[in-house]
Amino acid sequence: MNAIILNRDELRETLTEISLQVTQSVLDQMRAEKPVARPVMTMAQLADYLQVTNQSIRNWIRRDENDNPLPLHGVGADLRFHLSEIDEWTRREAARQTEKRKKNRECLPPISTNAG
Repeated sequence: MNAIILNRDELRETLTEISLQVTQSVLDQMRAEKPVARPVMTMAQLADYLQVTNQSIRNWIRRDENDNPLPLHGVGADLRFHLSEIDEWTRREAARQTEKRKKNRECLPPISTNAG
């Protein structure tokens, strides 16, 4: 068995790429397992589609403009969500969360390799 040696930056880059691939794969699988016949959904339908609670949907709607709020449309007093916009939002959100985790790791102190 051959060993692969990576420095910390290479390992971080590799893990970030794997994370993006896994996230996209999970999203693709969710869409394949939960097909939505309608291009426009209610909050309950969207919560079912994304497999989250209605409260999560409300929290995402209330986000500041700089925090990737969930796109929505009003139909009378009811909220509606366009599937194409939601799919694009999930891609942006996955990338945003990955970048956020990457920045948080960059703030960590360096790992000491000295044994003592």
